[in-house]
Amino acid sequence: MGFEERTSMVRLSDIQPLKLVSEEVKRSPKYRQIAASVGEIGLVEPPVVARSRDGQGKFLLLDGHLRLEVLRERGQLEIECLISTEDEAFTYNKRVNRIAIIQEHRMILKAIENGVSEVSIGV
Repeated sequence: MGFEERTSMVRLSDIQPLKLVSEEVKRSPKYRQIAASVGEIGLVEPPVVARSRDGQGKFLLLDGHLRLEVLRERGQLEIECLISTEDEAFTYNKRVNRIAIIQEHRMILKAIENGVSEVSIGV
């Protein structure tokens, strides 16, 4: 099994990203889309972290760098995370299936059906 059985609430201050989100990335359409989604409907997919080997209750962020940065900017102090049993981001990301355009389209339609405004989605 690649993950612990349950998600866990983790303080953002205990999560160490493997890469920094640059100001240029924060100006990108994808980042703005994630920020708008989090603002309208909350976090859809929890970030994936691995427990740090130092045993001090710290975590390495394997997936979800943009989501985590959005939450930090919003002042959130903790987040529900999936806990990976492997601490290697390359191995984890190799197994991630990226979302197809048609799936993204369906997610947008579902959000609109649930009351999210088209203007908010288009931000």
